[in-house]
Amino acid sequence: MWLAIWFVFTVFIVVFVGWTLFVLFQQKKAWAAFAKKHKMKYQSPRLMESPIVTGQFGAYQLSLYTGTQQTDDVRGQRFITVIEFQFGAGMATGAAISTKEFTGFISGLAFNHIIKPDLAEWKDEYVVKTRDEKNLKSYFTKERQQALVNIFTMKHAAVLFFFDEIETVLRVETSDPLRNAVHLDKIVKRLKETSDILALNTEEKKQRKKLLAAEKERLEYGEDGVPDEQEETEKED
Repeated sequence: MWLAIWFVFTVFIVVFVGWTLFVLFQQKKAWAAFAKKHKMKYQSPRLMESPIVTGQFGAYQLSLYTGTQQTDDVRGQRFITVIEFQFGAGMATGAAISTKEFTGFISGLAFNHIIKPDLAEWKDEYVVKTRDEKNLKSYFTKERQQALVNIFTMKHAAVLFFFDEIETVLRVETSDPLRNAVHLDKIVKRLKETSDILALNTEEKKQRKKLLAAEKERLEYGEDGVPDEQEETEKED
């Protein structure tokens, strides 16, 4: 009896490890081909570890790697593939827009205003929080709402679009190891097209520069136009 159980268990382990290695080697091959095609940096750590791809992809800094995520029952972890586009600049305000999987992360941010877009395809489970409702509504046009909805509906994926005055990041986490080079290329190009829509246009960049300059002046001189240091000196006198 015990011998039969041990045999079944051993076969299960061997098959599981074999399948894991097969998928891993396919992933390494696909990611290496993707990196070569787009002239990006490919790193292959140890034999049993997933690869890492980094480099410039269009106007963005792209990172492709494998991470771990806690399972729903809090007793284990599962591997996820992370695709991250870094825009290289921030916005005029701070906000986080995501699928429901990032609700816990967003709840810890200092964004107090919740926005509900009126786009027909927008689901109640999607999250939009910001520190400046007016500026976000001006930026978050119907076109950008639709662009995010299009990737929010990707199978087996969680999406976070985060930005503040310093940085902007589009992050996608998926359970798909992306072991097919053609499929990987298609996914990344799709996210790049979305990033192009989400990025500020020329006029918005000018407006952002003005808003940040005005905010810097307000912080330096106060609401009454008097430098904060001078106000402190006058109070002491």
